[in-house]
Amino acid sequence: MGSAGFNQPVDNTGNRILIVEDNAINQRVVTSILQKNNLQSDLVCNGAEALAAITEKQYDLILMDCQMPVLDGYEATRQIRIFEKQTGNRRTPVIALTAHAIKGDREKCLAAGMDDYLSKPFTPADLVSIVDKWLRKSPSYPDQ
Repeated sequence: MGSAGFNQPVDNTGNRILIVEDNAINQRVVTSILQKNNLQSDLVCNGAEALAAITEKQYDLILMDCQMPVLDGYEATRQIRIFEKQTGNRRTPVIALTAHAIKGDREKCLAAGMDDYLSKPFTPADLVSIVDKWLRKSPSYPDQ
């Protein structure tokens, strides 16, 4: 089966993405799209698990659901930004993957420290495009 509907996979070998998503179907969809585009990923089910994961590994990108049990994506992102500053780690791009698509939701995500926003449902091409965009950037803190 080919990757109909979106461009040929880019060589992203070596990039690691953290998927923070509590819905099993969404987990499978996102993981599958990333695998088809040569992207390695780890999966956690809530924001608390995401915080634990970033203390174990350095990620190139985080795909963050906003509404999850235990610790939601907004607070998890705030805490990730605090952790990065306290440890001197580079800023990891955080992309919101959310079903919330009403006025003000994008701004809420950005205010929490997320870098971009993709509303569900999204196409494989949408996900690949935003991931590729942020993997090509060199993130840094605005105040440094």
